[in-house]
Parts: sequence; C-alpha cells; structure tokens
Amino acid sequence: MALDTEQYVLVRELMILRRERVFNICEFLIYMARMVLLTSALKLPFSKWLDPILVSSCGLFQSGMQLFKQMRGKKHFHKLTIEDVQARSLKKQEE
Repeated sequence: MALDTEQYVLVRELMILRRERVFNICEFLIYMARMVLLTSALKLPFSKWLDPILVSSCGLFQSGMQLFKQMRGKKHFHKLTIEDVQARSLKKQEE
C-alpha cells in the first residue's frame, strides 16, 4: 500500500482507533477492580459477600493491567488527513 493514498490514511486511522479502544477497555477493567478493592476496604454493605481471595486477585489484576498499560505506552500519533496525503503527493510530482 502506497503511503500517499486514501487507503493508507483510513487504515492508519483504524489502527489508532483500535489502539484507543484497547486502552479504554484496560482502564475500565482497572477501575472495576479498584471498585472491588474499595468496597472491601470501606466495609460497604456488599463487602461481606466478597471473598478475600477475590479481593486480593483484583489487587493483583489491577496492578498487572496498570503495568501493562505503562509498558505499552499511549503513543500519540499524528492523525493524517486526506488533504495532507494529497499535498505530499503533489510535492513529489512537482519534484
């Protein structure tokens, strides 16, 4: 696939959106695990039904997911537009 085509721009945008979706899912799971930990620590009404093994598993899980998220890094990609690609293509043609 040539770097100066509309398909390249669309595929790149799709990749960026998928990456953002993965990070959003990771963050959701981290927050849910933290809610279980808070429920247990604050002795809320439903905390008596939480097994200590579940609580400790949630702690390990949220720590692991946080580490995964930090290792992968949330890279900021420059979002290309079709106009950028067409302008680049015109420059190449002029040269």
